[in-house]
Amino acid sequence: MLKNYLKIALRNLSKQKLYSLINVIGLAVGLACCLLIMLFIRNELNFDKFHENADRIYRVIIRTEESEGIETVVLNPFPLAEALKTDHPEIGDICSILYPGNFLVTHGENKFFEERIMFAKPNVFKVFTFPLLQGDPQTALQEPNTMVLTQQMATKYFGAENPIGKTLRLDNAVDFLITGIVSEAPLQSHIQYDFIASHHSDIQSLLGWDPTYQWGAYIGNYNYVLIPEGTNVTQLSANIAGLMDKYTDDSQLRKREVLLQPMLDIHLKSNFDGEMDGSTPMYLLWLLGGIGLLILGIACINFMNLATARSAGRAKEVGMRKTLGAMRGQLITQFIGE
Repeated sequence: MLKNYLKIALRNLSKQKLYSLINVIGLAVGLACCLLIMLFIRNELNFDKFHENADRIYRVIIRTEESEGIETVVLNPFPLAEALKTDHPEIGDICSILYPGNFLVTHGENKFFEERIMFAKPNVFKVFTFPLLQGDPQTALQEPNTMVLTQQMATKYFGAENPIGKTLRLDNAVDFLITGIVSEAPLQSHIQYDFIASHHSDIQSLLGWDPTYQWGAYIGNYNYVLIPEGTNVTQLSANIAGLMDKYTDDSQLRKREVLLQPMLDIHLKSNFDGEMDGSTPMYLLWLLGGIGLLILGIACINFMNLATARSAGRAKEVGMRKTLGAMRGQLITQFIGE
């Protein structure tokens, strides 16, 4: 019976080539568009979720209320991390990250300007899940002027040689000892890098000035907090809110608050000053999801309209099959098969 249904379905499809082509193309395009949109939405919703402790990682942001309005920035003054740890030890591990800018990286005859050089505190591998392919995550960035790099950068500068123990010079000013090879950051990470250097390094020689003790420096850190399990985040946020006012005095500011932002909200729910990369607004995902469902709905309606228009031409066939004893379920099975 099934073989007969298949034979009849193929016969009818071959007789109605144009109808079959329109149906197949319409449904295929609709399904393909819908699936592509779903994959994009899934990718966006999974940003930064690869970190083992993603739900306990928060970014420190500063909200300033001025006469012109409210401004929220993600860059923090350099001394803020130490002040947080000193005044609120219950906050957990604080990892400071700095992107000072582009540097000329030199090894022998190899010289390239690199953009993705990140300076981070030694606990960066504890707070985030960026595995080291070579080297010890506990000590890799413990000493000043040390760095780890990705395998791609290791090949770029050292070829087939093992880079561990060798040096790279930044801006012809500071030599950095290679202590490890780090895996590349996933595309679903808002933190991207090619090199991770120790935050204890001689930043002053690279920048030409020392920003580390300036509360009002324009170049600042991104500070991330790995809070202990069971911490009341609401209470912790309330405790640290007034920290900036304690260490600074600016009569032009009416109010300045230190806030904690969940890392999982950064890509979809954050568009503050100083963001590392462009975020995707949540409403865009809703819009794309609606467009995907609309396209699929149009494809299905198109299919049903064509099937309805064609049904009158097959009424005689249906009547003949009923006369010969075909049951309703058998007719339904045949048409679904087609």
